[in-house]
Amino acid sequence: MTADCPFIAGSMIKDPRFFVGRQQELDLILNRMIGTQPTSISLVGAKCIGKSSLLYHLYQTYEERLESKGINPKHYAMVYLSVKAYDSEPKLYEDIADKLIDALPKHKILQWPRSQLDHVKSRLEARPLNRHSFSQAIRDCTELGVLPVLCLDSFDDLCKKTESFDLEFYENLRSLIDYNDLMLIMASRQSLDKLLPKLYYTSFFGNIGHSITLEELTKVEAKAVARLPESTSDDAVPALSDYQQKLTLNWGKCHPYLLQLAADSLWTAQQQGLSGKWAKQYFDRNAKTLSSTGFQWMGLGVTLGWIVWNFPRRLGVWAGFLGSQRKEFKQWAVGMVILIIFISGVSGRVSWDEIQEWLSKFFK
Repeated sequence: MTADCPFIAGSMIKDPRFFVGRQQELDLILNRMIGTQPTSISLVGAKCIGKSSLLYHLYQTYEERLESKGINPKHYAMVYLSVKAYDSEPKLYEDIADKLIDALPKHKILQWPRSQLDHVKSRLEARPLNRHSFSQAIRDCTELGVLPVLCLDSFDDLCKKTESFDLEFYENLRSLIDYNDLMLIMASRQSLDKLLPKLYYTSFFGNIGHSITLEELTKVEAKAVARLPESTSDDAVPALSDYQQKLTLNWGKCHPYLLQLAADSLWTAQQQGLSGKWAKQYFDRNAKTLSSTGFQWMGLGVTLGWIVWNFPRRLGVWAGFLGSQRKEFKQWAVGMVILIIFISGVSGRVSWDEIQEWLSKFFK
């Protein structure tokens, strides 16, 4: 019987046993969540850096993580939703409401009057669910002592749809956040100040929230990926040999997707009796997809943008500055000439007689 592959390359990790690392980021998010005033989070990272996996893993494990911190998880209702395909504000509200309804029964241990719980559920079940009714249902949740926490994946796709999700949509979310009725954890490739129109950003996100940039894994975390499924149970052993683990780290470095791809390539070759050469070719072919659509074009765009726009603009700024500081600039230039002449004399490159002649001409 062939063992299941523990490596997941290119898709979101849904089995929490195979999620490795990111403990610092998870703790940071939870600390913002359980604070006196919950702080919304913008999770930013490049393609395939692991944003979706991190967000989904938080959603799967937040209850036990809160319990380990001595916090009652039943005061929180967390939902995960990818918002990539949404074109309608009511449809987004309704799907969030459906997930909150599923989350609320977990919190029956709280001392709620049954009628109050039924009232909240009836609010969430109302259709159609517009901006006002959604906001009221969210506030009813917090009156029960439960904070709705929305993990919204692919938030950058939502930001592009300004006709469907206008300024009032963001201002309404802002209002819910300001009154501690709601917490958002949003995952996107770019920071929100770059994604949203300036008016939207300054109105909604300008002075709230906390940004976390997702980078590559640490070396310790990378080694843990290469040794999967060792961390899943006490009796589990690595699926790859020591040599294959070294190849995985050599090929994938510390990048989450490339590590998983390298390990998956080697594991597949091992299971099918294929050569190491086949594994490397398979890895290289799929790794190019990431570099060609992500890093290379992103880097080229940044470079061209700097050459075409930023560099000339900065020259213009400096020219304007020097023009306004002509007297100071002239003094600086004279001082630099004297310093260069003095250094030339001390080093013996120019005789002192020549220096005296230059200075007499310069100050004539």
